[in-house]
Amino acid sequence: MVDLGIFYSASNQWIVDVKCPFYEKFLPLFEDQTLRGDDESNIKTTLNGYQFDITPANLPVWKDNKPMDGTVDYQELMTWVMTMVRRNGIPVKSLKVVKTWCVDYDDGGYQVIHNHGSGCISMVMAMDDTAPAGERMSADNGMLYSLMPNPDTTQEYNQFAPYPGRTVIMDGKVWHGVYPCKAPRRTWVVDFEYEYFKPDEEFNPQDEIK
Repeated sequence: MVDLGIFYSASNQWIVDVKCPFYEKFLPLFEDQTLRGDDESNIKTTLNGYQFDITPANLPVWKDNKPMDGTVDYQELMTWVMTMVRRNGIPVKSLKVVKTWCVDYDDGGYQVIHNHGSGCISMVMAMDDTAPAGERMSADNGMLYSLMPNPDTTQEYNQFAPYPGRTVIMDGKVWHGVYPCKAPRRTWVVDFEYEYFKPDEEFNPQDEIK
């Protein structure tokens, strides 16, 4: 049985919260030092951490959506992401990876509230727990949080305690950030360009993804 996670929505924005069953395949992105590029946290929204871009320069001409060095099977990832969003009722017709980066948070590392824009679907995958031994997870040790507007102008607030493989897939317009963590942790982020089914096209959430 496919785990479809938990679905949240408000005012045409949405979030899927689910565990990636093969997240361990992506740990080399952090462990292989040859992939660790320049720290871009000073020009991004990361504070007390190290953020590095791993988007290959030849991204638009990848063969079968796989990087030439074979580090990540993006086709497997995109098939899984498509399954998660489609079966939760989001009429996504196609996906294409356009940007991907890693974040190594230090003690006290956090993410300023931001969004990735209306032209993408974003995925945030946690690689570690952050609660120190014996402590319960709480908002002050590294939770991802999100805000989505309700029609009555209030905000739909959700928070997601990181654990290995926990993945938040969301509409790029969703505002989100990360509370300061009490222990180092790692997060992988991917932005996908997408195409929705047109109103006159048939959309069946159960259709096999090819």
